[in-house]
Parts: sequence; structure tokens; C-alpha cells
Amino acid sequence: DCPALESFCLESLTSLAELRISECGSLACLSNLNSLTSLESLILSDCSALLDASLDMKNPQSLRTLSISGCDKLNPSLSNNLEKFTSLEHLTIVSDDPGCWPIMVLHHLANLRSLTLGGFSDDLDHFPWPHSITNLVSLEHLDLRGWPKITSLPDQIQHLSTLGTLLLCRFEGLEVLPEWMGSLRNLRELWI
Repeated sequence: DCPALESFCLESLTSLAELRISECGSLACLSNLNSLTSLESLILSDCSALLDASLDMKNPQSLRTLSISGCDKLNPSLSNNLEKFTSLEHLTIVSDDPGCWPIMVLHHLANLRSLTLGGFSDDLDHFPWPHSITNLVSLEHLDLRGWPKITSLPDQIQHLSTLGTLLLCRFEGLEVLPEWMGSLRNLRELWI
């Protein structure tokens, strides 16, 4: 929580495994992340001025957890680079701008075990979800955060055969759970 922090250098922190940056409202750019060759967890939250966080890392396979929430100005190029993080196990994207997070890259993340998505624009009447999720063979935990206009869940969820936990928050317009919920044979926890 450093609201006046505008920048800092991470270049010499090659052993850094976890980086959490929260409530740094003046921070506009994170650079030199490529020198963080041991980084396993990157958590960015409530950095309202953050425009660029280049994840051009020398060792993208080291990153296991990526969480981005409340950083709605963040450059969309970050999400376009997600496909190179093939070892990513935990992904959180909570944003008010659905256009800046192309969900289509999810099919590249076969090791993903936990996924949190939501907070997207109240103007949308559907939840943005990729057409094909057949590669999400390891996904065990799904947390979807909706908004009042959403009246149905993405049908593709029914194909997540390894899903053990499903959390549905803020789906005020959802009147009926879909029949395909019964096809989620490994579902142990349902939070509504």
C-alpha cells in the first residue's frame, strides 16, 4: 500500500519468487520483470494507474500464479502474452473492461487448476468465455463473478470434467441453474 509510488527497479532481484503489488494508485509501469527468472507468483491489485506490466520474462515457465484485479487500465498486451505461461496453475482476472482481456488464450493453459474471472462490464448481457475449453483438462476450481444482466452460465462449463469447486457470485439475473450441472460428476463444492 504505497499510493504515491510511481516506479521502482526490480532488475537485481533474480531470486524473487513472489511479487505482490497492491493499492499503488500512482504506479503506471512495471518494467524489468524479465530479470525475475525465479518469479512464481505475480499478484497485482488495485493499481488504478497501471498501464503497462511487460511480462516478457526470460523464464515464463517459472510463473505458477498470476492474479490481476482492479488494474483496469493495464495494457491488453499482457493478456496477449498469457499463452507463453504454459506452467500457469492459478489465474485471476477481475476487470471492468472485458475487451482488454481476451479470454481466448485460456485454451493454451493446460496446467491451469484454478481460474477466477469476472467484474466485467455491466453492459454485457453474456459472460465472455472461449468457444473451446477442451485443453483445460486440469481445472479443479472455477470462480465466476457476474453482474445483473447475466441470465445464463456459459454452456462450455459442462465440459470441465475435472471441476471440483464452482463459485458463482453476483449473478443477480440468473433465475435457473442449467440442467447440465448434473454432468459435472466431480463437483464437490457449489457456492452460489
